[in-house]
Amino acid sequence: MNPSHGRYLVLGIMTIAPPTGAAAQAMRGRAVPAGEIFARGRISAKDDRRVERVQLDSAAAGWVLTLEIADPKALDLDLYVFAGSPEVRGPLLCRSEGIEAVETCRLVPAPGEISVVVAVSDGEGKTDYTLSRRPLRGPRLAGTASVADDAQPLRPGVWTDFSSGRGPVLYRLPPGRWVVAAGAADPQALIDLAVFDANGTPAGRSTTPSFYQDLPGPPPEEGGFLLVEQHPASFRVGAFPAERSIPATPRDGDFLASGRDPREFEVHVDAGQVAVIRMEGPNSRLLVKGDQGDVPIEGVFGATVQAAWVGEPVGNSRAVLGPVRSERALHVMVMTEPGSYQSAPNWLLHVHLFTGQPNYLVRFGTADIKSWERDERSMGPTEILRDEVPAGGLRVYVLPAPKGQGAAPAPPSSIRQQAFVPTRAAQYARLTEEASKMFDLAVCTGEGRVLDIGGASVRWDWSPDLDAVFLVVFPDPANPAQSGGPFELQLVRALSGR
Repeated sequence: MNPSHGRYLVLGIMTIAPPTGAAAQAMRGRAVPAGEIFARGRISAKDDRRVERVQLDSAAAGWVLTLEIADPKALDLDLYVFAGSPEVRGPLLCRSEGIEAVETCRLVPAPGEISVVVAVSDGEGKTDYTLSRRPLRGPRLAGTASVADDAQPLRPGVWTDFSSGRGPVLYRLPPGRWVVAAGAADPQALIDLAVFDANGTPAGRSTTPSFYQDLPGPPPEEGGFLLVEQHPASFRVGAFPAERSIPATPRDGDFLASGRDPREFEVHVDAGQVAVIRMEGPNSRLLVKGDQGDVPIEGVFGATVQAAWVGEPVGNSRAVLGPVRSERALHVMVMTEPGSYQSAPNWLLHVHLFTGQPNYLVRFGTADIKSWERDERSMGPTEILRDEVPAGGLRVYVLPAPKGQGAAPAPPSSIRQQAFVPTRAAQYARLTEEASKMFDLAVCTGEGRVLDIGGASVRWDWSPDLDAVFLVVFPDPANPAQSGGPFELQLVRALSGR
């Protein structure tokens, strides 16, 4: 806005604000809902402003005023709405100061008599303009500035992505028994859900903002509304039949959910994929059931972290899994019970589907992990480990990242800006020739995702986001007996790479 028009902004401002969220999306651009034109004209930079007296019917839940500018490149216009008449102007109710061809003001509740000001903000030319008004129909949602007319339809049974806009977003729910849910890919995001019946009466609300929320839907007879408030703006939302599981449909390979009550989710693993289903939380239990029976659950880093690995066994191995050969449907259940002091559990579920290479998982639990026992005879950059694999089992060793490799270094300052690639340490582990006749080797993440796998050796880079790796020695999958025995392993720390 041009500073010369600042006099319009010094009056008191009510809580009625410009449209946000779904309302703003519906009004953005030239395609605006049709309304009654109450004024039109031509304005130039010399005219400064135009003022119109308007009477709004207070029986409507609210009103939307729209200023359409024929040539916004020639002249930028802003829209201001004040309570009262032009002669006795009241407080500023709304202002719209964009640079587009359409400016809108949304007034909830309807204020009665108003003054509408079209002000020149920038430019030296001339343009035609029109002013229109449109009533907002339907009930106002109690305790909010949202009206039924703001609601956009929500397709039941699937997740819908919302990735733009600010402020609350309102959805209309059809009749039926629903569970409504919303989630963000960012665990730091905050989402609030509120459910209203068809008359705008509150029917449920989330208690604590979180990156994931779900609630029972409104009474099934007449449907209702779902209001989503979020930060940041990107999220996904859905309404699902209450008698079925919530679909855990990953976005970019990941699905995250959290809560305090028992929940059931449905996971589909496509052919060629492997999956890790991980649940964290005290006084909670993870169950995974599929068409081939229950999926084994292991405790990882204690009883509060449980995981299930989904894939096809590789050869005769009991620990190494490869991609599934056909689609699998899994029912994932989080069971909860109060703690010692009757406190409600707080759980976090992470479903991660993998399709890259190498596409293998190693299934291990807390009992399989051992500390790395350094051999005093190890000299130079090579360390030697001697241990024994139990029959049918495996050995897992935690290797923390070398110092200075846990985060990406800052690029050096230089007058000549050059591409800077941080140096990363690489490591190499190998079995002795005798041990490699019986055992294979894998290096993986804490959830069992394989970074490299081989019959005698593995290699990996310490990327900035890798705090530790797990080195696994296991019987050769081609061995039907899966026999155990002693082995010697060499760890080379002297490699470097980019």
